[in-house]
Amino acid sequence: TTTPLDVVEVEPETKTKTKTKTSYYDDSGDHNVSNFVIEQEAFSPVAYPDGSGWAIGYGTNNKSVKEGQTITKEKAFKLMQKDLKSAQGYVDKLVTVPLTPNQNSALVSLMYSTGYGNIRDSQALLALNSGDYEMFAELAFGDDGFVSTNIDGVRQISEGLVNRRNRERVLFNDNKPSTRPPNSAKEFEAAYFNL
Repeated sequence: TTTPLDVVEVEPETKTKTKTKTSYYDDSGDHNVSNFVIEQEAFSPVAYPDGSGWAIGYGTNNKSVKEGQTITKEKAFKLMQKDLKSAQGYVDKLVTVPLTPNQNSALVSLMYSTGYGNIRDSQALLALNSGDYEMFAELAFGDDGFVSTNIDGVRQISEGLVNRRNRERVLFNDNKPSTRPPNSAKEFEAAYFNL
């Protein structure tokens, strides 16, 4: 289990100071955020229109997703894991204050859902990086937060996004330790797909 306070010792012969690891996402993945995103994103084996093009699986929406495309749960899971790793990298890059595991999971979910540019340029991020966690939660997850999308070419409030932001806020404000079962991505995948 990795926490933001975990210290990674550097080999003594490098004469480099000890570094602090801040990311929760490692090669095995953060299964707390994986579980959370799977709960938020209903699996779709067929590409569907979303606010910025086409999405598939567990909300993967990159330029390679096309109308009519299909995907298996296993492939969708792997794409989601890749996207979550990217989202975690963006959180690590943008956030300058300490996060609890649940705050990190909520932020990665938010990043996965809204995209890097929306978070990077937001007042919510400014509030968070100034240490105002409460204001961040209001700006990011509140009624005026990241709750709108393009529906039939018109920017509208999405009830689905309102509900997701509410669940992310609850997770963000939950100070209980997150659970990260099982210990590896292969074990998680085997448990999820009953392999």
